Formats: sequence, structure tokens, C-alpha cells
Amino acid sequence: MRKETILEEAKRIVHGDRGENYGHPFEDFSRTAKIWSAILGVEVEPEQVALCMVGVKISREVNRPKRDNIVDGAGYFETLDMVKQERTRRESMMRHPSYEWHLQNKDIFGVNSIDDWNYID
Repeated sequence: MRKETILEEAKRIVHGDRGENYGHPFEDFSRTAKIWSAILGVEVEPEQVALCMVGVKISREVNRPKRDNIVDGAGYFETLDMVKQERTRRESMMRHPSYEWHLQNKDIFGVNSIDDWNYID
């Protein structure tokens, strides 16, 4: 039986258990970014969380090389791409002509944020 490549393993992990346990990386890294922002006193974005986690994996690989570091690094690059795609999707939705109307009528639809609006259209 053929062994999974590093990229196959990373994709399986990111789109499997991790995604089910922690939700979409945009949401997960946004929560982490808020915590890091409070600790550091500077604004941190979800994309920066992904890049910093890649940095952690590089540091660990330099100190003690092992497959897990490389798999996780590849996985964090995958989540970075997912975060960028989700940000683009949300920004596109916010430019949609009906977005403002939905926000103005939030009492009718229960729309308080872009996350709520996702379920309407």
C-alpha cells in the first residue's frame, strides 16, 4: 500500500477531523487573532495566525526534524488559503446590493452580521 504524501496527509487532516472539531479556519483563526491582539496590544488578522503557526512548525523542524512538522506546516498553508478565500467571499457578500437592505431590516430577518446573512441568501 502506498504511503500518503505530506500534502495528502495535510489535506486529509485539515478537511477532516480538525475542520469538524474547530470549524472553518477563518472562524478559528479569528478567535485566536482576537486573543493574540489582546495579549500583544496590536491588531492581528486570521491570515497572520496561519503564518505564525507555519513559523512555529519551521522552528520545530529546525530544532528536531520530523514528518509531523512538515505535515502541519503544509496544513497551515492550506488553512491560510482557506482563510483568504473566505475573506474574499465575505467581502463580496458585503458588496452585494441586498446586504445593506438585510441589515436595515434585521428585526425582520434576525441579521446582525455577515455570518447571519450567510443563512438568508
